[in-house]
Amino acid sequence: MTHSSPLSLPRFVLLLGLGLGIGTVAPAATAVPSTLTQQGRLVDDEGANVTGTHDFTFRICANAGGDDVLWEETQSITLDEGFFSAELGESTAIPDGVFDGTTRFLGVQIDDDDELAPLQPLTSVPYALVAGTAENPDGVFVAGLQVIDEDGNWVGPAITTGGGERGPEGPEGPAGPAGPEGPEGPQGVQGPKGDKGDPGNQGAQGLQGPQGNQGPQGLQGPQGPAGGGITKSTVYRVVTSSTNQSIAANGEYNMQAPCNDTNDVALSCGCTSGAAGTALSHVRIYNNNLSSTAAYCSCTVRNLTAAATVGTVYVDGLCITVP
Repeated sequence: MTHSSPLSLPRFVLLLGLGLGIGTVAPAATAVPSTLTQQGRLVDDEGANVTGTHDFTFRICANAGGDDVLWEETQSITLDEGFFSAELGESTAIPDGVFDGTTRFLGVQIDDDDELAPLQPLTSVPYALVAGTAENPDGVFVAGLQVIDEDGNWVGPAITTGGGERGPEGPEGPAGPAGPEGPEGPQGVQGPKGDKGDPGNQGAQGLQGPQGNQGPQGLQGPQGPAGGGITKSTVYRVVTSSTNQSIAANGEYNMQAPCNDTNDVALSCGCTSGAAGTALSHVRIYNNNLSSTAAYCSCTVRNLTAAATVGTVYVDGLCITVP
């Protein structure tokens, strides 16, 4: 068919023409399909494939002029590189009386363009919709001889096999268009358990957990060897004093009474304040250091508030010599 519009002038080329939806012989009880398959390819005036989705209007007419329309249907079809396939009668049923034995013609219109010309005459395949033998309840007759009865049983002459050798197999025909995707099947049976895979890489170290409860006390260890002890030692007194020491507000003053030798050990330390100087309630003396490693004792005089002058402070300690 050739488009008759004076504009883009697309051409409509039929690849497979018209045919029945089912091409096999069905039992007598099976209904004849009520649709016709129309397949083709749409190209423009330069032979390029037309793409996209277009409205196809199909008409079955009683004459080639297309002025006596017996049936009409419009479908929205998406082209695949120009190819299309449509089921005529899918939305609007084709009346039973359309095919009465006379020639019918198929017209096709794309969107709002003019109808493609010339109309395509319908061959004998569509008339299989109303084949007389399919509607005869008394069986099938060939040249007046009944070969199939009303129950679908073969009653004709016996069929004998024979004849010449089978010819070579012909070339494989082109693949038809893909049908619609079927429904998803049921889930299969679970397969057997696979082999154990290789161990993965060691993960990152997790956060440290909370500390556990303290365990029971262990058994007492064996007694160690006796120590050498101090074989010879002397305890002596050391005294240091400071008089009328001025201390700033919130300040402090530290005094030390060192032992005679750095190897000696300070055993005790005391701090006292004499009567001389100013006695202030906000001044405190702390015996806060007793060092056995540095061999001294010390006191810290701390002023809690305003600046003040502190009377005599004594640091009195006991040291022991270590031979």
